Amino acid sequence: MSVSSTWIQGQQHPALEGIVANFARDDADIEWDATSVVFDGWDGIFVARLQEGESRVRISVLFYEPAHEDALSDASIEDWFNRQPLPYASVLALGHAADDLDGITVWPRLRFERSVDNLQLMGITSDVSAFADAWDSGGIAEPPRAGYLDVGDPTDERPRAAWIFIGSEASYPEPEELDDSRQKGGVGLYDLQWTAPKNADVGDLALVYFLAPRKAACFVARIASRPFLETGVERSPDDEFDPNQWWCYLTPLVEIEPIAYEELKAATDGHLLLRGKGGKYLSPRAIARLTFTAARVDEQGLVDRITQVPEGPVELPAIVDIDLPTWSSIPAGMLAVEARVEDYIVDPLLGFVNERRGDARVPLPRLVPERQFRLARRIVDYAILCDGIPLGAVEVKLSLRRPVGGEWMTSPDFRQVRAYMDEMDVPGLLVDSRSVWLVPRGAEAPSYAFERARMTDADLTAIVDLIFDQAYEVFGGTAGIVGR
Repeated sequence: MSVSSTWIQGQQHPALEGIVANFARDDADIEWDATSVVFDGWDGIFVARLQEGESRVRISVLFYEPAHEDALSDASIEDWFNRQPLPYASVLALGHAADDLDGITVWPRLRFERSVDNLQLMGITSDVSAFADAWDSGGIAEPPRAGYLDVGDPTDERPRAAWIFIGSEASYPEPEELDDSRQKGGVGLYDLQWTAPKNADVGDLALVYFLAPRKAACFVARIASRPFLETGVERSPDDEFDPNQWWCYLTPLVEIEPIAYEELKAATDGHLLLRGKGGKYLSPRAIARLTFTAARVDEQGLVDRITQVPEGPVELPAIVDIDLPTWSSIPAGMLAVEARVEDYIVDPLLGFVNERRGDARVPLPRLVPERQFRLARRIVDYAILCDGIPLGAVEVKLSLRRPVGGEWMTSPDFRQVRAYMDEMDVPGLLVDSRSVWLVPRGAEAPSYAFERARMTDADLTAIVDLIFDQAYEVFGGTAGIVGR
């Protein structure tokens, strides 16, 4: 199981723990918060933090003051920086100096970024050592140039869904921006943000379409993070979009021969309405009908890798045919509204729980999920009933609004399910198009989480135990419940 599947915000993230274990000095002071950690390494100060969307972790290494510190000035630092070769596994950058360095405003650092699902730290130690030594002596670094670099590139896997992302002429990238993004992307730094559909997923294909005067898809990329919500986005008076927008990171844009609106429309059998900025879902059938030609001949191989036809089904399966493998394989992109999450995700999931109820430590009669269950003051999306008694509450979202700074009570979606749980005095589930969170009765954070596409038997057992342990307390060993 991936580390992102098991991490609960408010705990120390396994990827951050791994970075500390690999690079912290034995006597290091370690400062944690919910999404980042700062500590002393042997060659510099490490700052590691989860990127928005929590799919990748970014590491910055700020070098210590060098042996030749008496000669330091902004000009000498910039001169040293300009003489260095490209690193092997990172990006060398100049950032703001620490406040206690009089007269110096810039300071060198290395920046890395890796996927939390398969955290590969190769190349970091050798890059840091090479450039830290050069910085200390005022010389030129000799970074390694060997081996395959695994940065968790989303283009390495086939996409699960495809989208049209929409941009205005003002957002059309300049050639130097593309080159800079490509250089960073080569070592795994993905810093291009775009407004996104809230139910997109890591690895999904993005066709970047520009409105008039171009009216064409001009670039392709892959989604590099789960979407995340940002509020209070500035907008001009003539913009009509919601200032509370969902965003994601993209891999570097690769230019293609423009695909005009009419061609895109034909590929969707005439069903293509491009409004708003959140992205439009494209079926695997539509992608298979399009031809993607790289604007640069030498990038055709890259374009072919990016624009693979998504592996998801062309249409949603019949609900009666949904077994566990089918359920796990339904792309989040096909679930356009919460009602579809209920039909295709929650109903089958509760069916799987019923099938497993005999494995629980406290066996029960069959559970009966009831939608739109009316409470005294609220209506909950689902109540999980047994002999008419509620044993659990389920809140359904298209995409969960994640907590701020790791405090789950800052998430309105978490507060909502807690309100239902408190009124019913039961545990709860938060379910969206991609993931499931388990919330014990009275808890201020989930106790367990998993991604639907990677669901395991252990994940299903955790749900069974959450519901049935609570049931034993409710029934007190009666109503057909026998303690083992």
